[in-house]
Amino acid sequence: MGLSVQASYEIISNKIIKRCSNFTLIRILLQYHSLQDNFELAKFLINHDDPNKQNTFQLGLDMLIRLNKFEDVFLALIRKNMIREALIFLKKFRVLIESLSPESISLFRKICYENKNLLIDFMY
Repeated sequence: MGLSVQASYEIISNKIIKRCSNFTLIRILLQYHSLQDNFELAKFLINHDDPNKQNTFQLGLDMLIRLNKFEDVFLALIRKNMIREALIFLKKFRVLIESLSPESISLFRKICYENKNLLIDFMY
């Protein structure tokens, strides 16, 4: 478990990390639990996937899962066109479709309509 830190420290450290965009440093700080999981940092990691293949997208997804932000994980996977992975995620974490926002439900229905073969494979 990471040490409990004041919210002001967390805000300042997040701003510094975002400005320098040193993804290797972010990975190390997360690995040693020097940074606490937070929604803002997870979204930053997902939206700024490192071109040097530091896999910040996966770090952001893992953080969202630990924060129980399942809908945001689903939407991030869809935005990356990882439809099969998004459906597997919903099933694995037993996310009820009814628990999603109306926009996400609409997106889910659209995906199901456009990917009928994938959905049939997913069901079995």
